[in-house]
Amino acid sequence: MTAEPIPLEEAAEETALTPEEIIKAEDAGILPRGKRQFTSEDVRLLTGISCLLHLGFSMEDIMELRLSPFMLAEIDQYLGVTPQTAAPHTCLITLDSARDVIRGHLNDMDHHIQQLKEQRVQLEHRLNAFDRIIDKIEGKIEG
Repeated sequence: MTAEPIPLEEAAEETALTPEEIIKAEDAGILPRGKRQFTSEDVRLLTGISCLLHLGFSMEDIMELRLSPFMLAEIDQYLGVTPQTAAPHTCLITLDSARDVIRGHLNDMDHHIQQLKEQRVQLEHRLNAFDRIIDKIEGKIEG
């Protein structure tokens, strides 16, 4: 991956996209509009878009997925494909494993949410105890 920003044509060549597809990604809101120099992070994002396009997704499909820039930039690792090896017939197998990865992330998140809920209940009990102590102290001071 290049460290210096590269022009549109070079980014297109490096990601197996056409300049028109990159502009279409801008028009779809996947990329900021009017970029004519692309960083290595932009190229990773474009590579992810390229993988999905080569798997048969449209720009509209990609927008509908609402993938974060990080997910798009890492999609080739999630799917195990590159723009050069992506083909619609590989889509079901790779999407199934990507779904498993995402499901695992959701399970981890659910576990963390449950832990946070338990911690919140503990904090509420602690706060209630302090409220009772303060009420008793205030009652003795006033009385």
